[in-house]
Amino acid sequence: MVDDKNERLYVTCRENQGLVILSLVDRNERFIELVSEIFRHTDLIKVTKKANTVSKDNRRKGNSKISEFEDYQKQIIFVSQTNGEFHIDFNGYGFKGNMDLNMGKVMKENVKKMSFIIINAVTQNDGRKVQDISTFAVKGIQRFEYNH
Repeated sequence: MVDDKNERLYVTCRENQGLVILSLVDRNERFIELVSEIFRHTDLIKVTKKANTVSKDNRRKGNSKISEFEDYQKQIIFVSQTNGEFHIDFNGYGFKGNMDLNMGKVMKENVKKMSFIIINAVTQNDGRKVQDISTFAVKGIQRFEYNH
């Protein structure tokens, strides 16, 4: 369970797509550790790697690195419990979190695929302005278990 103020786990869905986001702030070592553990436990296929030097709105100059992978072998499973707890399992390595009680029902009825994203934002010393963003994404998660 994530309980650090600079580390938050969220789950959401829209139409038939689910999304689990692990948001990190100034946690480079943790980002590297998490990505390494996921690779150690799964065999993912690289889809893209993008590097931008300017943000979409052209207001912030900095680095934005995006690495996307696909779960072609269907190794990853998303598990939802009746009490609002969820777990995403990468062959024995995973993350636990809580979601709105109704979210599990909505996901069970609608979600066909899911993505898992880790985002690490590196801020300047004052903690207000973002300098760099690293993103690791796993797309194509299709195994679900709903215990409700």
